[in-house]
Amino acid sequence: MLTPAALLLAFAVPPAPPAPPPRPAALEIVWSAPQACPDEHMLRERVLAVAQLDEAGEGTLFVDGVIEPSDGVFELRLRTSLGDLEDERSIRDPDCDALVHAAALFVAVSVDPYSDPPPTDTRPEPEPTPTPTEQPPPTSDPAPVATEASPGPAEVVVTPPHSDALWKPDAVFVGLAPQLEFGALPGLSGGPRLSVGAQWRRASVAVYGLYGAPRRTDVVLGASGLAQLGAAGVLGCGNPFSGDLRLPLCAVVEGGGIRVASRGLAVANQVLFPWTAAGARVGLERRWDRVGVFSSAEALVPVVGTNVLLGEESSFSTWAVSLRVVVGLKIFFATESA
Repeated sequence: MLTPAALLLAFAVPPAPPAPPPRPAALEIVWSAPQACPDEHMLRERVLAVAQLDEAGEGTLFVDGVIEPSDGVFELRLRTSLGDLEDERSIRDPDCDALVHAAALFVAVSVDPYSDPPPTDTRPEPEPTPTPTEQPPPTSDPAPVATEASPGPAEVVVTPPHSDALWKPDAVFVGLAPQLEFGALPGLSGGPRLSVGAQWRRASVAVYGLYGAPRRTDVVLGASGLAQLGAAGVLGCGNPFSGDLRLPLCAVVEGGGIRVASRGLAVANQVLFPWTAAGARVGLERRWDRVGVFSSAEALVPVVGTNVLLGEESSFSTWAVSLRVVVGLKIFFATESA
């Protein structure tokens, strides 16, 4: 049985304070916002000013934030995680910069629920006006004193994003890549490819031109030909993921020509065959600020193909599908704020 002294000691000793949450050792941010809003680098600076990373800390602080126009204002959806600590919030405001500041505060609360928020700007209180000790004697007919009406609360005007800003791309880009192709020309061919396009958070469009280096057709009756491809196309893509890592799924339409120059005939000639194809493309892209890398695989079905005849025999005909593999580099140019 506990003695009165033991009971007194038990109630006199305060409970141990809760263990502070772990400090993260690293920070990883996935951020997507309209062009007019602060970018990932500005968010990272504000977060690091509040989150207090520790090189000897535990784990990585993951921050996933998206800002989108919604009903005339901007909406922030923020998700943070650090070990077992997870938080998800949503807030609306007509000012993107205010949303980024709020995101930094949310991260601080997610990392350390017991931390104090960063100090905010405060204005000093005005000093009281001294009152005169002696009042002048009242006149028989005092003049009316004009009083200034106190101003009412300031009216907040919400300016919705301009409708044109929703259609303005986040960036334009130029892409350069080599490609491997099989099906449009004899055997395995390749050549350069140049593209120009515009990119939004979940969509992109591009036009491109390509060249397929000459490939020799089969020898028939002692003669053959050199076939080369020149074409241009249009890409329309949708991106299911937001952020710097993208997985575009695209529709492709392409047109051009295949020129075949004869070899081994008594009278050499050249013939231009039309080339039209349509198909699909799946890609993988990663962007770092103004530079990105991408890869893609395409499958195009010829609508108008080629059949090279030497006499009555076929020297080459296009396959039922043209397969391509492309790996290249993109340079991004940000558009002006709407």
